[in-house]
Amino acid sequence: MFALANIERQTMQAQAFDSPLVQGSWYQVEVRESGIYKLDQKFFTDAGISMSSIGNINSIRIYGNGGKELPENLNTARPNGLEEIARHVVDNNLNGLFDSNDYIVFYGRSTRGWNYSPSSKTFDHYINHYSEQNYYFLTFGGV
Repeated sequence: MFALANIERQTMQAQAFDSPLVQGSWYQVEVRESGIYKLDQKFFTDAGISMSSIGNINSIRIYGNGGKELPENLNTARPNGLEEIARHVVDNNLNGLFDSNDYIVFYGRSTRGWNYSPSSKTFDHYINHYSEQNYYFLTFGGV
């Protein structure tokens, strides 16, 4: 069974001009194991986030880079900031509000896992040597 780590509020200053972290309030979600994570009303209230401050449930966005360590060679291609990841919004009342029976799910990756190469039909294992936790960042209230 997978469990969500505690979420804590972060005040962040963006280092890159095109970073999504430039505006809004951001919250950090810790992921230690790959799996599907559920963000429900209890999760947000336990984290001290008022449900009325969220507004439209569809405005919740989640960003991250998947837990792999960055290449040590500075000339190797790497992500240019955080990327928005897919999430599934379940709005059971179809009213756009985050009600008690609504939730969001997303797939979070750990810092250890497997890559599949379709061309060679092989798997390789990756380990992030610098961290056992991966972090995703969420925000809400935007477009």
